[in-house]
Amino acid sequence: MAILRPPMIYGKGCRGNYRTLEKIALHTPVFPDFPNERSMCSIKNLCEFVRMLAESQEAGLFFPQDPDYVKTAEMVEKLARAHGKRVVLVKGMNWAIVLAGRMPGKIGGMVNKAFGSLVYEKNVDVGFSSLDD
Repeated sequence: MAILRPPMIYGKGCRGNYRTLEKIALHTPVFPDFPNERSMCSIKNLCEFVRMLAESQEAGLFFPQDPDYVKTAEMVEKLARAHGKRVVLVKGMNWAIVLAGRMPGKIGGMVNKAFGSLVYEKNVDVGFSSLDD
């Protein structure tokens, strides 16, 4: 049996956190340029991983991801550009992100979810280096 634990999935038709970032990119002219790293996986790469896994019939726990970590601000900027919009990344707001992340409850949780670092250890065996979206 194989168990997959992919990080945030992005690409055409994706929902969830990706869709939220896309909405922000389309409606926000300014976004914090906060230094974080996120593991992500394109829907194309995830499908290819599932295909390779089915063919190999390997068993275990798998964490498929793209070869490079992504910064939330860079993702928002790329999404905006893909839709013909422009987002200005600002470092001057970073203190507010740190402060808001320390708040208890829902606000602190949402800030940490958006701007926290969340990465899986890189695995050279995944084989996504030749795939691109």
